[in-house]
Amino acid sequence: MITKVSQDAQLLRREGKEKSYKFKETMGHKLLNTSYISLLNRFGIK
Repeated sequence: MITKVSQDAQLLRREGKEKSYKFKETMGHKLLNTSYISLLNRFGIK
């Protein structure tokens, strides 16, 4: 499942904007979402 955050990150990566603020912010959101999902799964909350 590709989320909007992942799509945005892929688009910025294709445009060569890995060093931009928008890319870093998008990756931060992606990492935070991944951490939340991991915690929810760890405690059996779905």
